[in-house]
Amino acid sequence: MANWTSFEVPVTIFILHAIIDYSKIKLSINKTDETKQILFFLDQAVHLIVILAAWLYIINGFSLIIPFFENIFTNIKILSFIVAFIFITIPAGIIIGKITDPFQNQIDNSDGLAKAGIYIGITERILIFIFVIIGQYAAIGLLIAGKSILRVTKDNDNNGRKKTEYILIGTLISFTIAIITGLFVKAII
Repeated sequence: MANWTSFEVPVTIFILHAIIDYSKIKLSINKTDETKQILFFLDQAVHLIVILAAWLYIINGFSLIIPFFENIFTNIKILSFIVAFIFITIPAGIIIGKITDPFQNQIDNSDGLAKAGIYIGITERILIFIFVIIGQYAAIGLLIAGKSILRVTKDNDNNGRKKTEYILIGTLISFTIAIITGLFVKAII
């Protein structure tokens, strides 16, 4: 059984939790689904920060924060991993989008989910990056096989073929970027 000598920690967490949730609800009124999604993730991030701050308060660990961040920004292995991880998400997606932009205008993309390709691309690059870092190259092959099965088009028309080629170009560029980035970081660490 916990021996609480400070009642202010659970009370503070409760009050901040209520304020954060109330703020998210008020800010979400009449907003787009995308804005609501962003507010949800911000809400969760702030909740985690409150819990982390409470934990640091309980263990008297605020003095550990500066050395922790100094270690991150002076350790080339950690820094290279963080920079590469950030790169393979949005920046790599922008690069792939610019490369495949001339082909996108040639296909009818009205039957797909909005922004699905962006999320699929980010997820596949993260998985491939992790597989390269941990040396599980066979898992990359499994991911390629799984994606190719899902991407087989049943359309025999010209647009179906163009979609398949467009997706294949984007996928191969995405995989290449993730593999090269992973190998680069693996060489550093």
